[in-house]
Amino acid sequence: MEEKNNSIYNKSSSKLIWFIYCSNGNCVVSIIRSIGIGIQTPTVNSMIPLLVPEDKLMKFNGINSSIQSVIQFASPLVAGGIYEQNEVE
Repeated sequence: MEEKNNSIYNKSSSKLIWFIYCSNGNCVVSIIRSIGIGIQTPTVNSMIPLLVPEDKLMKFNGINSSIQSVIQFASPLVAGGIYEQNEVE
């Protein structure tokens, strides 16, 4: 029974967050970026074996994965710093 209440709470708080996020006009940008990433990521991943020699493919995939992880980790930190410096409201 307690699990049900948590899931209802999560759904309602999630809707509230999306409402606040979309009310600032950011929702359209988020949708466009999501569509773009949904197309770009599989395309790049399928092109890598065509562009990289087979003997270097394993090393390249490891480096590419590491770089992507660092970018995904650092992007919110950099964005937060930019918002802090520019006092965006």
